[in-house]
Amino acid sequence: MHFIENKVPAVRFMDFVEEWEQRKLETIFNKIRNAFVGTATPYYVGSGNFYLESNNVKDGQINRKSEVFISDEFHKKQSDKWLRTGDIVMVQSGHVGHTAVIPPELNNIAAHALIMFTEPKEKCSPYFLNFQFQTVKSKRKLSEITTGNTIKHILSSEMKEYEVLLPHAKEQTKIGNYFQQLDTLITQHQQKHDKLLNIKKSLLEKMFPRAKANDELGMMNAENNSSDNSSLSTHHSSFNVPEIRFKGFSGPWEEKMLGDICEDTYGGGTPSTSKSEYWNGDIPWIQSSDIIENTVGNVESRKNITKSGLKNSATKIIPKNSIAIVTRVGVGKLSLMKNKYATSQDFLSLSRLNIDCVYGVYVIWKKMQSEKLAVQGTSIKGITKEELLNKEVYIPKNKREQTKIGNLFKQLDTLINQHQAQLKKLNNIKQACLEKMFV
Repeated sequence: MHFIENKVPAVRFMDFVEEWEQRKLETIFNKIRNAFVGTATPYYVGSGNFYLESNNVKDGQINRKSEVFISDEFHKKQSDKWLRTGDIVMVQSGHVGHTAVIPPELNNIAAHALIMFTEPKEKCSPYFLNFQFQTVKSKRKLSEITTGNTIKHILSSEMKEYEVLLPHAKEQTKIGNYFQQLDTLITQHQQKHDKLLNIKKSLLEKMFPRAKANDELGMMNAENNSSDNSSLSTHHSSFNVPEIRFKGFSGPWEEKMLGDICEDTYGGGTPSTSKSEYWNGDIPWIQSSDIIENTVGNVESRKNITKSGLKNSATKIIPKNSIAIVTRVGVGKLSLMKNKYATSQDFLSLSRLNIDCVYGVYVIWKKMQSEKLAVQGTSIKGITKEELLNKEVYIPKNKREQTKIGNLFKQLDTLINQHQAQLKKLNNIKQACLEKMFV
């Protein structure tokens, strides 16, 4: 047995001072065994008994993004292996080591190709153990007993010998409850984030005119769609009129090429040498990897170029309020830049726009997304300057309408980014606590 000297976590709840106890899992559970591992596909049905599989167990939780159902007969045949509320399951093949606790709504469920930890011999918190399996230390220990090259595999017999550290049952419960609350917050922010993304996707389809080829389809579907926002009104969709628009605006939109909505364009470039003195300047130099998704505002550059560096490259200082569009690696990503900047060779920048610049970000992004598969290249996708400037987009004649549309999507992106930031913060807190609240 491998003994651990320090059996006290770095951070713990008040009133708990005892050392944790090192135990094998077989001393905690009466049964550690495999769920059904044979061929189950002949027993699949369209609806009925949800069948828990490895792809439903990830990151300490059970998800039902994909569902398989089995017949009543097959479900009853596995009654001796039904999982009860509070049991723990572990993925044994593929993404091995991921665990989850069976919730009340899945009591008496059957499972496939999972390791089951059932019938505890003493009072213990399954959630405490579930989160302990998510620590870096536990993942490292699991990797040491994992076999297989292409497909990883772990044995239930190995898990019987697997050692964990346990505090008193009350401390287990407090720790388990704390991480459950963290997971609930993370899930809530993820759901809000996903909902906002779906709203944005829907509005991008409805607040810009359809392509001419889809005009007839749009006319057929328009009557079936409506908006809850009192500031928006619903219309019959056509190739030059959006299905939904702000009240007070009417009339067809204009079709323009991207080359017609700006006065200047700028390419990018990299200095012919990588002299270090070229990269200690104060001019932001944007690479395609700096743009995660379409944005309105300043992109955080990882390099700042000098004026001498600019002289030794094809790029120039590009005016503020220009739209930088990625034309090679990550083609289609873009950003409205609020300050002066320079770019790598992967960009074309549209400057001195004659439309609302925020609206410009979203109408171009929507166009690039809809034609993502049409760009050239096999391993590296790309689009030429000529091809990009000849792309056609629809523009409201009234600039006030452009501004209102641009601001609406900007506000949506702000909310989406806030939830993303909160998700990142909560996940960082969880990871830090996992490492400090477990031995």
